[in-house]
Amino acid sequence: MGERKGLTRSEHETALVLHAFPMSAMRRIAMAARVKGGAGAACRERLAFRILDHPGFHLTEELLRGLPDEELEAAARRLWIRDMSGRENLIHAILNRPPQPPRRRRVKGRRWRDFPRARDFVRRLGLVDVGSWLAWCRGEMKKTIGTRPPDIPAQPWLAYRDEGWRGLRDWLGLGADRPAESACLPFREARRLARRLRLRNRDQWARWIRGEIADRPRPPPEMPARPDRTYSRAWRDWADWLGLARPSGQKRIWRPFAEAREFARSLGLRGSLEWQAYVKGDRPDLPPLPPDIPRDPRDAYVLTGFVGMADWLGQPWPRTRGWRPFEEVRAFARGLGLSSDAEWNGYAAGKRPELPRLPDRYPHAPHIAYRYRGFAGWGDFLGTGNIAAKNRVFRPHSEARTFARSLGFGSSLDWVAWCRGDRAELPARPVDIPAAPYNVYRGRGWKSWADFLGTRNFLGGWRPFPEARAFARGLKLRGRAEWEAYMRGGRPDLGSPPADLPVMPAPVYRRQGWRGYLDFLDCRRKQRQPRNPMTLEQGRALVRGAGIRTLREWRDWATGRRPDLPPFPTEAPRDPATRWKRRGWRGWSDFLGRTRTEAVRARFGPFEQAREFARGLGLRSKWHWIEWSAGRVPDRPPRPADIPAAPEIVYLGRGWRGFEDWLGPSYALRSGPPAAGGGTSDPASDRAAPAEPPPPSAGDGPPVALR
Repeated sequence: MGERKGLTRSEHETALVLHAFPMSAMRRIAMAARVKGGAGAACRERLAFRILDHPGFHLTEELLRGLPDEELEAAARRLWIRDMSGRENLIHAILNRPPQPPRRRRVKGRRWRDFPRARDFVRRLGLVDVGSWLAWCRGEMKKTIGTRPPDIPAQPWLAYRDEGWRGLRDWLGLGADRPAESACLPFREARRLARRLRLRNRDQWARWIRGEIADRPRPPPEMPARPDRTYSRAWRDWADWLGLARPSGQKRIWRPFAEAREFARSLGLRGSLEWQAYVKGDRPDLPPLPPDIPRDPRDAYVLTGFVGMADWLGQPWPRTRGWRPFEEVRAFARGLGLSSDAEWNGYAAGKRPELPRLPDRYPHAPHIAYRYRGFAGWGDFLGTGNIAAKNRVFRPHSEARTFARSLGFGSSLDWVAWCRGDRAELPARPVDIPAAPYNVYRGRGWKSWADFLGTRNFLGGWRPFPEARAFARGLKLRGRAEWEAYMRGGRPDLGSPPADLPVMPAPVYRRQGWRGYLDFLDCRRKQRQPRNPMTLEQGRALVRGAGIRTLREWRDWATGRRPDLPPFPTEAPRDPATRWKRRGWRGWSDFLGRTRTEAVRARFGPFEQAREFARGLGLRSKWHWIEWSAGRVPDRPPRPADIPAAPEIVYLGRGWRGFEDWLGPSYALRSGPPAAGGGTSDPASDRAAPAEPPPPSAGDGPPVALR
């Protein structure tokens, strides 16, 4: 329980006793003492202090006599009271509990060292900050000062919070949180010592302070870990503190503007795009960017003479440059064979060395230079004919609909495939016909795909709801699944579905009397749950008599997708696992009269036929067979579906005698990996079967593919 200022010794002991009771007992005590708001408190500690703050409160025997025995025993166990014989003795022991000295916390059965001794031990380590303490606790400094003893906690603020804990600065012997400058080395002496270390950056300084750099002397106690805070009056930056030859970071010292501009002009670049490509390293034909030349001169020299990229690169100003006529520039651009503005930008930046260089007085951004002088889009400028979607002019809706209906499509999927170019027998999509007409003609005549393509859904119209329902009820279907299967042609025994009936009648007849599939198909619930349901034995006999061997066959039969079988009985459940879950159900293998092994074996051919095929492959060993089954032997045909990858399991008890008999004569040819330049006596066998790897040991991984 945490400390609270303003409590006397007796009040603190009373709070500890209250905190030992369960929450329900504390609420009873609060109600008995008439503490305001005590019955609704949710925090144990807050409730205990609320009881103590009540004027005139004293923990008496009358209050404890109103508590049940189990709550008193729970409090006695928490207060380490051994004698719990009798209710009155227990109440007396709780009230007369002697003051206990603060105990050190146990963590996983361990007892920590006394706080003064532990603090003295830690202070002798010479740790300089919290980071070095955490690194020592993690064992990262065991080569220099050893590892943490088991009786020194890694979180002393929890272990000693009741025994005089004052913070990590006091724990490590560092004094106040921010040491004064007078307690440290003078600034010049500390900087001279820091420069002798030859550290490169701030991260290495932090590692040296924590003692993680073994080839440097240990930091003296007077050296601050944060010199930028301790010497804030004389501090410049880390480059000055560490004595770096060139400042790093944001306070870099650049070359004077005149010299930097002279260097930039010597490169012969002709625009900001070429300068950006150069600073990114995309111009290997030019020398690399010096470290004292900024990548963005606009920020570095904004107050020292920078007036623009044209002046920086030594090029005439765009307004006085005098571009060549637009027709001439467009003819040159069309001859380059570029297809987009992105390719033009890369070419203008010098990233296409295989193309001729952009001539002088040819703009890098023609869409800006010739905006009002003939530029009509990148498709016109580059000769591709592409027009931006926002600038395209499409046919009116009526003309586009007439053209779409002439194609004879039956759905929007056909339209998408034609726009994608998958219908080679039809003409290509004209430029003035949109690929997404629902977006282009929205609000300008668009109704639906049926109206746009002229499908039967719109031209003929749907059958009225009463007639459609009467026709659907005459089919005697049992649910939505059977209806959709019938409409998609899955019930040839019922004939082809009419063209004026929808596959999904719910949205079509939503406002014409639709009440659900039970009403539409007249499949009453009494048919789903008959009064005399089928038993498990009857269902097992039914499915075995119908020749159903797999779960997929059962589901197809239950949904009416097996016209070759008799109609599915109305009293049979579609989900027998749920219906007979507590009535003897043992699984689908038992229900179908087939074990899982039999189901697996039924997928493969007879043993003799499979063995004849395996012997014809010319494989040499079991591992060679495994590699071939996994498809990692390219000079052999792939494994057919009726040949098992694990014949020792499928054909066990059906003629299996081992891989030597399974692979035939080629199995006897194995003699380990062939020697360099050598092989077997049979050249054909060498061409047919790769060398066998040695058998793997117990520690090896999976077999490696044969090459």
